[in-house]
Amino acid sequence: MAAAPAGSEALRAAQLPGLLGELALRARVTSVKASSALEGVVVPDERRADRIIASREVRLRTRSEQELAGYRDALDYVWQEDWQPINVGLVLHLHRLLFGHTAAAAAAGVLKSEDNLVVDKHADGSRTVRFTPVPASQTPYFMDELIDRYAEQVRRDAQHPVLLVGLAILDLLVIHPFEDGNGWSTSSSSWPGPTRCSRSGRRPPGAGGDAQQDLLAA
Repeated sequence: MAAAPAGSEALRAAQLPGLLGELALRARVTSVKASSALEGVVVPDERRADRIIASREVRLRTRSEQELAGYRDALDYVWQEDWQPINVGLVLHLHRLLFGHTAAAAAAGVLKSEDNLVVDKHADGSRTVRFTPVPASQTPYFMDELIDRYAEQVRRDAQHPVLLVGLAILDLLVIHPFEDGNGWSTSSSSWPGPTRCSRSGRRPPGAGGDAQQDLLAA
């Protein structure tokens, strides 16, 4: 195979930073949209959603747009800031970022002050209690306990980080630490696990093997 002309090599090198930046932006947009959609947050206008995620739209017209901007801020924080190790303050801060553009911003990032219930709402208006979370008075203790035990398991490196974060998120749901937005905060609190995994170079459980590598290469 003939070698590429020196000029074309230089051109490719000059274009690479811009190409990587464009790919990073596309990945960011896709990630924020997918994460927010899991919680039912969808902005129908695709172009407007892209502008919000790219921080080029400051006038947020609807609750969905405000929530999308909050997802953007929280995800950016996890990926771009030095938050390690995971701690209760990080969970509170992510909750604050998620609600930062909504009318509930002033009360965000604070543990619940009253007991809450997880209920099923039926078509006839009745409710059934699915489970009773940790009481508000005990929430600070159980949050500290959860983070300490998670950190100890990570330190021991006995299990894969993604498995550990899944168990921690289940416990976080049982605690239900906020008066509102527990689904949001639980989802966002799961991001540091895969983030830590990717930064450490570890693969998710089951990753690897020649067959999978061949499939990815194809």
